[in-house]
Amino acid sequence: MKSPEKMGTIQIEVTNSCLRNCSNCTRFCGLHEKHFMMNMEQFKKAVDSLAGYDGIVGVMGGEPTLNPDFPEMIRYLHKARPSGKKSAFPVAPVRDFDRFLKDRWNNAVGAKRGLWSTFGKKYYENLEAIADIFPYQCLNDHQNASMHQALLIPRKELGIGDEEWIKLRDKCWIQNEWSASITPKGAFFCEVAAALDMLFDGPGGWPVEPGWWKRKPEDFGDQLKWCEYCSAALDVPRISGDKECDMVSAGIWEKIKERNAWKVRNNRCTVFDASGYDPEKYKYDYTNEPYLPNQDIRISKDTCMRFLYPRDIAVVLKNGAALPQGEKFHQISEEDAAGLDFSDWLLVIDGDISDITAEFLEHAVFNPGVLYFAGRGRLIFINKRASALAQCKKLPLELDLLTKLYPGAKRYNWKNHLTPDSILFSEKIAALKRHIQDCWRYRSGLLLKKLGLKK
Repeated sequence: MKSPEKMGTIQIEVTNSCLRNCSNCTRFCGLHEKHFMMNMEQFKKAVDSLAGYDGIVGVMGGEPTLNPDFPEMIRYLHKARPSGKKSAFPVAPVRDFDRFLKDRWNNAVGAKRGLWSTFGKKYYENLEAIADIFPYQCLNDHQNASMHQALLIPRKELGIGDEEWIKLRDKCWIQNEWSASITPKGAFFCEVAAALDMLFDGPGGWPVEPGWWKRKPEDFGDQLKWCEYCSAALDVPRISGDKECDMVSAGIWEKIKERNAWKVRNNRCTVFDASGYDPEKYKYDYTNEPYLPNQDIRISKDTCMRFLYPRDIAVVLKNGAALPQGEKFHQISEEDAAGLDFSDWLLVIDGDISDITAEFLEHAVFNPGVLYFAGRGRLIFINKRASALAQCKKLPLELDLLTKLYPGAKRYNWKNHLTPDSILFSEKIAALKRHIQDCWRYRSGLLLKKLGLKK
């Protein structure tokens, strides 16, 4: 087993409410009758307790953006942990968001803050702050087929004795490779133990106080009882995550069968027959990325369409410009635009734009905090939620006035807006440069450690 101090991440679980009920979820989504929401004071206490911890402090759920205090929470996290590498979210539009994730946000080296999310409307609404605050994100829409191991088949129901069990338990890949956790009920040596305590209304974890995370395995004590419920360390069946079905033992089923929970109500629980249990039948190689194989960490086109691309584009036309073709475009008056009477994005056109550009505006990911412009104001593209416009009561529609509202780092001169697919090439070049830089930093760090110049 591993001390939380040696873990690369410690999660703060702000809710177990989620948009999905994936098979064998590590937070047991779909098996709860009630969902919790961590409050702001609990979150502050959790963050403060991790002062001095060298890894990533993660914000997780469920779907963390569903917590109503999420915007305030992540601002506090940033204030409390300002160090580490900066966010990699670009000001440039992103056409291939899945590639962007693999190139930039799947690299945890040097990150001090992380977000685990399955997207949704609230992710979209908070995208500017998320882009500013998190240098690492694990984003997974869970729309893809991947095999999730059953977690609720206790070893005693499989006939595994104490001596064998202790060896298996102490090598558990979740406890050794993933995270410790903090919930509203306390701090835990393992994220699944934290979720089990919530699922079965346990006594809670350790007090959330400075240095709790320095405990060693010999100090885990009573929390180890949750391992007796968990089958992560065992060879047991797996189910495709997108099926939204759990496999549980007969004993666990007796505990949950009367619950008013989604998976119980909808017959999404299968009871495992332990009578002929043969561990060799379920052997699986967890040498690469356990539980969620690489092919599962990706974003489907459907998710981009629903949660990441502009939802609505209000258009102000100047000097005889024509309304672009597309279902998201609709014209509004200059007066309505100046009064911020639009719901999402505003496009100001002084002269026509190409069909290629119009299609790109509907099908790319834009940072809502950025002022996009081209041709000295021929094209202006801004979002109503931009922090730069938070105190704006009357929106200027001239580029020189708008640039005074936006900081320089959040202005993007879209010089190649008529041929936006060329952005893809520049993204690939930039990603390659970042990869080379990250490799150099990593190898330099190893060398410094070997020379005794760095802890």
